[in-house]
Amino acid sequence: MLTYIVVFVLSIVADSVKNTPSYLPVLTVMRFVGYALAIIDVILLMIPKEYEYSKTVEKPKIRYIFTLPFKNRRFFMTILVIVFVTLSANIHAGFIDGYVLNVIGIPYSLTNGINALYFAFFIMFGSLWKKFIAKNTWFRALGFALLIEAASYLLYSFIAPGRVALYVVVRLWQHIMGVGRSIMVSSLLYLNLPEADRTNYLSFYTIFNNMAALIARVSGHLIYENVGKSSFIMGAFSAIGINGEVPILIFMCATLEALASIPCFLWFRKITPDHLLGEYDARRTLIKQMRAEKKAAKLAKKAQ
Repeated sequence: MLTYIVVFVLSIVADSVKNTPSYLPVLTVMRFVGYALAIIDVILLMIPKEYEYSKTVEKPKIRYIFTLPFKNRRFFMTILVIVFVTLSANIHAGFIDGYVLNVIGIPYSLTNGINALYFAFFIMFGSLWKKFIAKNTWFRALGFALLIEAASYLLYSFIAPGRVALYVVVRLWQHIMGVGRSIMVSSLLYLNLPEADRTNYLSFYTIFNNMAALIARVSGHLIYENVGKSSFIMGAFSAIGINGEVPILIFMCATLEALASIPCFLWFRKITPDHLLGEYDARRTLIKQMRAEKKAAKLAKKAQ
């Protein structure tokens, strides 16, 4: 919460000096301060003691990072789901902030003010998302969240300069869905994480998830640099109301998020832990029985 408040206050300062000679120096100072705070944060994270994980071999080797996860189907498929989500989330990430500020015309204070509300949204909707996850299992719940969030990005791609109200609606919508997605994506890694050799599995996740983010950023940059050269592609998107390279990237984000939801639905029985899957099936069976009993009671009442 403190982070959001600080960012919001600094955004007000940035807006106040915009279009003045002090603008760039003020932003430069803010970035250096942010960098220094990031270093302090890393140092503080290194202080707590981390206990040894259990191992299946006495002498770990680097190759185990790239071999052990492939032998654990549930863990590997879980990482694939996370990687798909990371790819979709980063395809437009390098350009969205500049587009919002410079093209749509949203001030720093409004964008960061909306970001600051995320903490409140987490408090308001966190428990609701946990109930939704418990009812639908982690992967099916993520699939639904990705589909609904994809719809918000689809609408985002149609936001034209000056449409501030629509921007606010879309961002608040994304906050609601973002709470659920953040809870699920941050937890999926540990859902099928083996007890032994955790360092290898976590290293595998870190490497491939960061590679996915890098590939998405580079791909987004290449698309941004080259899509404008194709009059056919630009014309096709303009015909449906999507104008410019960044809105096309946002549209691609919506498409990729929708596609990322597919394995969540198709694989959920293969990668959901047995005890959670058993609870899910038992709950569905109970619901079906209750509906059948209710239907039978209505028919009996009509027969009388």
